[in-house]
Amino acid sequence: MFQGILFVLHTKIAWEHLPQELGFGSGMTCWRRLAEWTEAGVWPRLHQELLAKLRGANALDFSRAAVDGSHIRAIKGGPRRDEVLLTGVEPAASTTCTDAAGIPLAVTLTSGNRNDVTQLIPLLQAVPAVRGKRGRPRRRPDVVLGDRGYDHDKYRRLVGSGSLSVEG
Repeated sequence: MFQGILFVLHTKIAWEHLPQELGFGSGMTCWRRLAEWTEAGVWPRLHQELLAKLRGANALDFSRAAVDGSHIRAIKGGPRRDEVLLTGVEPAASTTCTDAAGIPLAVTLTSGNRNDVTQLIPLLQAVPAVRGKRGRPRRRPDVVLGDRGYDHDKYRRLVGSGSLSVEG
């Protein structure tokens, strides 16, 4: 089922067109599992487990993180139903925080055209506590890098003195 869900989301084919010969089950069953797992909160827990495994393998780098926003084009008038099920939001924009290697730590979705910087604090708060090593779970990167859109004194203070760097 999981592979079927990933296949449909990656290829953007219709659920009913999921090829049976791939052995993933029926497209509609995969779609129902996506809805059930979303309702049960499986995706955030899976993300947290993956981050813990990466940290345990020293593959997660909290020395710096990059934040940036992007707009999502509404194809044929808006997002597909499965995308809305997965996120719970009909997105028009997303803001992402990645570790130094580009591994996603958190993503926030918003509707409408919002200034990227308004999502900075909610984005950093969305980074889960990452276990995987002895001691306290890691939650915040040492340094947060952003483009000029994030260069505001108010947000520098909120993030912490000197830990928000702006690169042009």
